[in-house]
Amino acid sequence: MTRTAFVLGATGQIGHAAITALLADGWDVTAASRGRSANTIPDGARPITVDRSDPAALDAAVGTGYDVLVDTIAFTAAHGRELRAFAGRVGSAVVISTGAVYTDTDGNALGDDPLFPAAIPETQPTSDPTLGGYGPDKVALENELLAAGSELPTTLLRAGTIHGRNSAIPREWYFVKRALDRRPVRILAHPDAVFHPVAAVNLAELIRLAAHRPGSRVLNAGDPTPPTAAEIGTAIGAAMNHLPEEIHLDGPPIGNIGDSPWSLPGSFVMDMGKAARELGYEPVTDYAGALPDTIAWLTEVTAGRDWREVLPGTKLLGGADMFDYDAEDAWLAERR
Repeated sequence: MTRTAFVLGATGQIGHAAITALLADGWDVTAASRGRSANTIPDGARPITVDRSDPAALDAAVGTGYDVLVDTIAFTAAHGRELRAFAGRVGSAVVISTGAVYTDTDGNALGDDPLFPAAIPETQPTSDPTLGGYGPDKVALENELLAAGSELPTTLLRAGTIHGRNSAIPREWYFVKRALDRRPVRILAHPDAVFHPVAAVNLAELIRLAAHRPGSRVLNAGDPTPPTAAEIGTAIGAAMNHLPEEIHLDGPPIGNIGDSPWSLPGSFVMDMGKAARELGYEPVTDYAGALPDTIAWLTEVTAGRDWREVLPGTKLLGGADMFDYDAEDAWLAERR
């Protein structure tokens, strides 16, 4: 009997990859989206239009139910309660969470200079869900769904920094644009920092495996052997035949200078052992393997267009301030 899957956020980066993986695995997939994206739904899926913010419409779309529901766009406890209402109609769920839920033992989250262990396990402390904001809201979502237990077994995937084609927040653009502009120098703060990435196809593989093995759990979602900020810049430069002089700052960024989206004050690396043990997870690719397609996509979509309009998510990374070449040149002139 063919297994059935309902994927929310079908035209997004994660949804597209998940649908592709499920279809290849023989699932009958219903692809739900608002229908307002330029991204296409993979051939073979059944597209439907539904707004995640309309609970009644979502309830009607789920109808009599599915073997698994994959939600790539759940963010709050309210979303968790909406999913819990499908208990009895949906066999299990796979929901995307985030590594940003983690804090160090003093309660410091990403953005607050936390001191994490060398490899963060799923037992690491998480943010106070009452604080509000992205990380705490995801904790509240997790708590709601974990409380459902066997009524709706839910795998929550704590994703690292998601990369690949159609990324909503393409951190690689920091280096790709510099290569396209043939900048003669690349300045990096915290060059040895690691901000654990996860390729969309690796996240899709975790979704596929979790759909096969329902359970109530949280799992980290990351690539194997995550690279440093400097290694990412070097890999992108080499792929684009751009080998600038590289200058590493001894301390934090100087204003916007050296402030790459990968340059954390300390590293953030997640332990992937639990996913391997519970799901038999083996990565589909690594960062270097996924990079050529990411570069090709960024080059294609920005050619002859205003990158700020094509890549609106870069505002969250600093927007045009990431490319203040005048400030860089002035700093270099003073230094030399």
